[in-house]
Amino acid sequence: MATTNNSNKLTSTQEKGHFNANIGTFNGKPVEYSLSNLKKHFISLGSSGSGKTVLTKVLIEECALNKIPSIVVDLQGDLSSLAIMGDKNEVLKHGLSQNTYDLFKNNVDVTIFTPISTKGIPICINPLKLSEKKLPEEEIIPILHAIATSISKLFGYNVSNDKGKSAEAVLYTILKNSYDTKTSIDSFDNLASLVQNLEGDLKNEIVQYIGDEKELTNLVKKIKFMTVGEKKLIFQLGVSLDIDLLLGKNKNKTAVSVIYLNTLPTQEEKEFFITNLTTDLYQWMLSNPSDKIQCAYVIDEIAPFLPATSDKPMTKTILKLLFKQARKYGVACIIATQNPGDIDYKSFAQFGSWAIGRLSVKQDVKKVESALKTLSGSNDFVAKLPKLQPGQFLLFAPDVSQKLLDLKVRWLYTKHQTLNELDIKKLMEPKQKEYERFFVKESKPIVRPYFEESKDSEEEEVEEEKTTSGKKECFISLDLHQAIDFAKRKRRKMFWLFGPAIESVAEVKQYWHPYVMAQVKAKESFFGFNKKIKNYILFFDGKTGSLILAKHHKHKEFPQVAKLIDLSENQLLVAKTIMQSGKSLSVAEIVHETQLPQATVTTATTKLLDSGIIHFNKTANFKQWNSLIPFKVKRVKKIATKEQLITSYNVKINDTKVNITTNQIAKFISLWFKDTQLDKTKVVYLPTYKITYLRKNKPRTVILNGATKQVEKKMF
Repeated sequence: MATTNNSNKLTSTQEKGHFNANIGTFNGKPVEYSLSNLKKHFISLGSSGSGKTVLTKVLIEECALNKIPSIVVDLQGDLSSLAIMGDKNEVLKHGLSQNTYDLFKNNVDVTIFTPISTKGIPICINPLKLSEKKLPEEEIIPILHAIATSISKLFGYNVSNDKGKSAEAVLYTILKNSYDTKTSIDSFDNLASLVQNLEGDLKNEIVQYIGDEKELTNLVKKIKFMTVGEKKLIFQLGVSLDIDLLLGKNKNKTAVSVIYLNTLPTQEEKEFFITNLTTDLYQWMLSNPSDKIQCAYVIDEIAPFLPATSDKPMTKTILKLLFKQARKYGVACIIATQNPGDIDYKSFAQFGSWAIGRLSVKQDVKKVESALKTLSGSNDFVAKLPKLQPGQFLLFAPDVSQKLLDLKVRWLYTKHQTLNELDIKKLMEPKQKEYERFFVKESKPIVRPYFEESKDSEEEEVEEEKTTSGKKECFISLDLHQAIDFAKRKRRKMFWLFGPAIESVAEVKQYWHPYVMAQVKAKESFFGFNKKIKNYILFFDGKTGSLILAKHHKHKEFPQVAKLIDLSENQLLVAKTIMQSGKSLSVAEIVHETQLPQATVTTATTKLLDSGIIHFNKTANFKQWNSLIPFKVKRVKKIATKEQLITSYNVKINDTKVNITTNQIAKFISLWFKDTQLDKTKVVYLPTYKITYLRKNKPRTVILNGATKQVEKKMF
């Protein structure tokens, strides 16, 4: 590490009251490097051992001393040592200020985040999260495209071939629809459900990108793989990635948030994490523009994520976009690499300050020479590059000097060493509790009676409000703990039903499906006498519109009703007449039964034929219409219930969107059932459990209906 010759003259910006950073010396004198230059970004280049990581850390320290927070991507563990103060005597020995040392120690908060690991502060990502603020079309489209591409690549698609392009197009379309309609997709589980149940205009748009149903099924399968095993941890373990949190908006100290990526086992996962971190930062800066520097974004050893080759890792597109746009929004980008020849050459033009350390590879020297000659008009520095010592750099910063400066990097206020996971654990254990409140948690259901007596006192009412916030009404069902017990009992045994279990329960995940509970009043009579008004309850699937016969442990579905509730009144009346007659009817007979004009009946039968609800047999020149769907129920009590099937759960249910409307239900009930009218509706939920078993790392999935306690579907 290089030293400086100046003593207490080199103080921090906070002491001097301006933005000149102490990064080192030129000919024994301080380099007056203004941090405002960082708006144009900073790149340090040099072979291994040249000191570029130390220079990067110096810049982070100077930003922190000037109350500029940093988000730091650490791939090796050497940037994580920013969390350890250097030896004070050693710092003073190398000419730095004790006041500045104390300033950094007392006013800078360094936190190390670790994906899929609790060694540091665990952090997870939600790649489906989009900006809540409305952005211009030309800004949101690249963001959505970057997200769709990165997810497709994580799924294993090659986005250069047709299947990869199809998957990318489907994901982009869904994300764009989510953004336009302001409906959030909170998880891959929700995404899989959405793809499985495409409807309306979204379905029509997506169909054109998919070759066949098999491709869509395969995409759903790949999405669900993200909810099992280690992949799941990337999205659900620890603090949810939030730029404001990383920038310390909730703290009084200046934040340096180091994200240690060595806990991610594969290069693909590291690329995916950086892509999502960069995308979140990009969305954040568009929503929070500033003329001044708001933060620094630091990536050491960036070459694998921004290669010069035609091969495009998922990180490349969004990084290039960030480097191009960030200066306008006050985000300073600081990168380093030991192989400048490996970096995308177009990206060099986005960096206004260059620090070039020792380079000995001809290809690297040539790449730097070509770029700097264009920027500075000189190449007299080439001979110096192989002779530079550790900590010595040629600094090209036009706002500081029109000439290349021989920079000798200052000593660090913090330690410079490479930390491993055990080191990080010791450092971050005291901070775990501070961040636990931000951890992503899955809510557990608390069963409560649906009908509750009113409280006697105001104090009790306040307590009830606290304990039942987020309460949702649900079918009586298995709770999560009971589902886990069920899963354990149903593990496969060595000898079919006997012997030791040969698989383990990897996960039991709870989902909620919306239903519309319709309370109706109907006149009932016995042999035409004593008509009485009785109350009944009907259940409709909130997603599909199917009618559900709900008994305590039995749910029978009538999917054909889903087709009926979308019909107009005339079409529904014609369909009812044909279905309930139990025989073939001519147009004249339908006109007689419905009292509708013949033209209206003809139009209605054409629509019903196209919808696959009815068909015809031809006798001579006459059509005889028949029903294709078996729903002849005339009396509401045949498919209704009076049982108390509802409980209340203290859970957070994100998927609250219901696709059927009250008007559709009211129309269907009043036209289909005689002397029946809709009283009121409400949304209730059916719990479903996805149980994942593992045997020799091979998953087996079972879907358990939480209301009927029956296995609905097995997937191998």
